[in-house]
Amino acid sequence: MSATSPLIEMDGGEDHKGFSPFVAMCFTVNYIMGTGFLTLPWAFNSAGIGLSLATLGCVCFVSNISKDYVLETMARADALFRARSSSTNRPISSLSIHSAVDLVKMEGGKVG
Repeated sequence: MSATSPLIEMDGGEDHKGFSPFVAMCFTVNYIMGTGFLTLPWAFNSAGIGLSLATLGCVCFVSNISKDYVLETMARADALFRARSSSTNRPISSLSIHSAVDLVKMEGGKVG
């Protein structure tokens, strides 16, 4: 074997370009479905009810904290946007920035 010859010979010397976009999409959907919602019940069954509920509780808690950070960031961005687009020259530090709980109360009514 020479230094420039390929390790595997192709049939007929054709130039192969790889997957088509449709085949790549099918593989992607298959990977998402196979490792996502189809294996979660098996993982919960293998871990047991106690560990599964504890893990689910921790994930819900972290998700709730993430939601609060996103709402707080949106409120601050809205306040900055309104301050920069208004004709008044108020300093940005004097803006009223709502907390995440205030935003939920304004959008959804009573909390709890």
